[in-house]
This record gives sequence, structure tokens and C-alpha cells, in this order.
Amino acid sequence: MKIKYLRLTKEERQKVKELYYESPKGRALKSKLTMVNVCAFGLLLCAVAIIVEAIVKKSNAWNYIYGGCLGCVAVAFFIVSHKLRLKRLNNYLLNNKLKLK
Repeated sequence: MKIKYLRLTKEERQKVKELYYESPKGRALKSKLTMVNVCAFGLLLCAVAIIVEAIVKKSNAWNYIYGGCLGCVAVAFFIVSHKLRLKRLNNYLLNNKLKLK
């Protein structure tokens, strides 16, 4: 699959984002990915809180493992949402043959 979106300049990328997010599919995707990012941020905060609590209370290793696993899941959510956003923008760009210049 061609990665045309990543080869664009910053201004062209911004224009593609604006055009895509004006479409119904784009609005739906933006709201869903925003919710995923909010959940990921919440998970990351919980992971940090659990790890800090484990450090302060000098608790057993399971709390460190639990906090680390939550942190890994949060980072995975961020990465997957970013990759999905790039994939959808690239598909939109390839399918619509936009005139960007």
C-alpha cells in the first residue's frame, strides 16, 4: 500500500485532515479516536498512580507489574489510534485524488 499521506508537506497534511474531518466518516472517526485517546490517558494516569502508590507503600512486585501492564496498554492504545488515523487519512487521500496544490 502506498503511503502518500506521509510524503506530503505540513500544509498539505493539514488540508487533507480538514477535508476528511468535514466528511461524515471523518467526524465519526475523529470522535471515536478522541474517546480512545481519553481512555488511554486515563489508563496512563491510573498506571502512574498505582506505581507511585507501590513505591510509597513499598508493596510487593504485583503492584509494579499491574501498573506496568496498564501503562503498556495505554501506550498501545495511543499507538494504534495514531496508526489508524494515518491509515484512514491515507486511504481518503488515495481514493479521492485530491488537488492539494
